[in-house]
Amino acid sequence: MQAGLPLPELVDEETIFNPLEDITDFIIVCLGNLQQCAGLSLQMWPDATLEVDMDGGNQRIGASILKEKLPVVDGKIEGKLSVNEVVIPLEFKISHKEEKLNYLQLASDVKFIMDTDPRRNFVIGISIADNQVSLWYFSHSHSVKSSSFSIIEQPDMFIALMISLLCAPLSDLGFDPHVTLHPDGKSYVYELPNKDPAKSRFFKTLATIDERRHPRMIGRCTRIWRVMEIASRDGTERKYSSAPDMVLKDVWLDASATTERQIQDELFKDIQKFASTAGGWQTRPRVAKLSAAHKSILSSALEGENFKEYFVCISDSHVGDPSKIVAPGASRDAKVFATDPFDDGVFGSEHLSRYQDTPPVPPEAASAEDEVEEDEEDLVEETKLDVFPRRDFISKRRCFTFDVLRHATTALLLMFCAGWVHRDVSSGNILAYRSKPDDAWQGKLHDLEYAKRFDPLGGESPDPKIGTPYFMPLEILHGYYLRASKIVPRVDASIPKEISNRKPDRAVVHNHGHDFECLWWIGLWLVTRRVKDKPHDAYKSVFSHSLQATGPRVTFFTTGVPDISNKIHSSLTCLAAPLDFPRVRLYSACIRTNANDSLPSESIEEIVSRYSYVVSRPFEFFFNAIEKTRSEWGKIRITPISANPKIRGRGLQVKPSEVTTKTRTAQKRKLAQAVEEPGVGGDSQLEGSRTKKARSKP
Repeated sequence: MQAGLPLPELVDEETIFNPLEDITDFIIVCLGNLQQCAGLSLQMWPDATLEVDMDGGNQRIGASILKEKLPVVDGKIEGKLSVNEVVIPLEFKISHKEEKLNYLQLASDVKFIMDTDPRRNFVIGISIADNQVSLWYFSHSHSVKSSSFSIIEQPDMFIALMISLLCAPLSDLGFDPHVTLHPDGKSYVYELPNKDPAKSRFFKTLATIDERRHPRMIGRCTRIWRVMEIASRDGTERKYSSAPDMVLKDVWLDASATTERQIQDELFKDIQKFASTAGGWQTRPRVAKLSAAHKSILSSALEGENFKEYFVCISDSHVGDPSKIVAPGASRDAKVFATDPFDDGVFGSEHLSRYQDTPPVPPEAASAEDEVEEDEEDLVEETKLDVFPRRDFISKRRCFTFDVLRHATTALLLMFCAGWVHRDVSSGNILAYRSKPDDAWQGKLHDLEYAKRFDPLGGESPDPKIGTPYFMPLEILHGYYLRASKIVPRVDASIPKEISNRKPDRAVVHNHGHDFECLWWIGLWLVTRRVKDKPHDAYKSVFSHSLQATGPRVTFFTTGVPDISNKIHSSLTCLAAPLDFPRVRLYSACIRTNANDSLPSESIEEIVSRYSYVVSRPFEFFFNAIEKTRSEWGKIRITPISANPKIRGRGLQVKPSEVTTKTRTAQKRKLAQAVEEPGVGGDSQLEGSRTKKARSKP
C-alpha cells in the first residue's frame, strides 16, 4: 500500500489491513508496560457479523476496537461479536476510488450500533480508504469527519491516534456512565442519579416495548423499555418485592428545551391557581359558556389534586450532560457522501419512519448552526397504563375508546381553564388506566412536551408544525387562518362553503380550539380508518403524513361529507351526525375568531373566553348523543395498534399518579421520567405505541 503505486490484482482488504492488528497489539504492550492502557484492543473482522439480542437484525463490520478479543483457533475467530463489545468500528477499502462507499459502510455500522446499544451517547469511528485515514464523530446532534491523513506518510499520527483511543475512558468514547450493561450480558441498567448516592435509583430492562428505527442519527431516537427497579447496578431482584413492572422511555431533546417535568409543574401550578380564584373560579369569563355537566366535572377535578387523575404525571427527573459542541472551525460539507446514507435505496425501507416528511439528512461535517438536542428517559408503570386506542371500541376488558376520549376532553378543559394549550393531541398521547380488571377505564392525557401557556399575540413567525400530521388542526397545517370567501347557509348560517386562500395577515398561533379539533380528527380517524372489517379507502387522502393540508382534508373540515354514512361500517352510521356537529362548531369558531384581520386587543381573559363554547358544548352533545347508540357501535372491532401511527410512552413508580424523569443532554440531552398509579396489580398492558412527531421550522 505504498503511496502512489498500483496494487497487485489479487490483493484483498484482509491481506492489506490485517497488519494493523499486530501494530496495535504492539502499542498495547508498550502502553501496558507504562500502565496506561484502558484494556481495549483492535481485532480485525473481515466481513464479520455483529450479533444483537434486540430486534433489528445484524450488521457486517470490517474491524473494531473492543473490550476483549475473541479467541482465534487455526486462524479463525471463535465465537460471535456482540454489538455490546464494540467500542470503535473501523471500515476499510483498498482503493481511494471507493472512498465514498467506505464512508457509507462506516455510517451504516455506527447507525446500527447507536440503534441497538442504548449506552451510546456518541460513537467514534475510523475509515481507511487506500492509505488515507479519517476519524469520525457521530452523535444525535451532529456528525463530524476529520481531515484525512496518510498512514504511510504520517505513521506517527496513526500511532498517536491509537494511543489516544486505547487510553481513553469509555465515557470519552461515547458511553453514558448512567446506562450500563447488566452482568447477565443481555439487559441494561438505567440509573437515575442523586446527589446522595444512597438515593440513586436503578432500573433493569426486561423487554423492548417499542424501538422504532429512525432514518437519521440526528434526532430524538426514542426507546421504550419494560423495566423493574433494582437496588444496585448488579441487582437481580426487585428492590420492592410487590412493585410492578415499569416502562422507561429514553429520548434526546434540545439542550435548551424546557423539560417536560418543568412544563408539568408550571401547568399544575396554573391549574391550582385557577382553582383558587378569588370569588370562585365559576366567576371567570372563560367558563361562562361551558356546559353545566362540564362545570360539574371541573368542580370535582379542581378539589385538591384530583385534576392529576386526568394526566400521566412526572414525579422525579434527571438531566444528563450535554453532548459535545460543534468544533470551532467546522464547516458543512454535503459532498462527504455521494448519496444519502439512510436513503431507502441504500439501506432499505425498514430504516424509514412512516412519518418522514422531509428527506433524511446524512451525517456530514457540521456547522455551528446545527441544532443541539437533549436525551430524555421516562418511566411508566406498565401494569397500570394501557396505550390508547385499544383494539376494540368495547371489549371484554371494557376499554371504551370514546369513554377515554371523553376523559381527554376533561384534561384539555383543565388546561383551557389554566390558560394552556397542549399542541400535540394524538391517539398515542391519550392513555387508558385502571387499577383492577373490573374497574372502568380512566383516560389520561400524556406527553406535555410541547404544551405552553396560550399567547394569542404569538410572535413574528407562526408556531412550528408540531404534532402527528393525522390529527393536526387544519389552520396549523395550512399555515394561515381560515376566513370566509363566500357565505352559504348550512347547518349554521355563519359557516361558509368555501374558504379564502389569501396569504395570512398574521402568524397562526395554536389556540384552544385547535386542541379540541385534534380530538375531532381522532374520532373521525377511528370511525373511518380504524375499523377492522370495513376501513374505507376514500379517507386515505384525508389522513396522510404530509405537513401540508390535502384537498380532501380541507373539504372534510370545511364542508363535511354528506355521504359519509355510505362509506363507514353500517353499525357506525349512528356516529356520523353526532361527529359532524363538533366539526361545524369548530369551523364556525375559526371563521368568527378570524373575522378581524387585526391582532386581538382584548385582555387575555376575554380572548380565552371566545373559546368557552366550542371547547365544551359541541363535545358534550357528541358524547351524550353516541351514548344512546352504544349497543350499535360498541361491538365493532378496530385494527391492531401495530398497524397505525405510534408514539412513545414513559413512567416510573414513586408516588400515586406521578412520574420520574431523567435527561441526558446533547447539545442534545437525555431525560428519564417515572410514573406510578394507585394500586398494585391489574391487567392493563402498555403496548408502547409510538408516533413519530413532525416538527417543521417556522
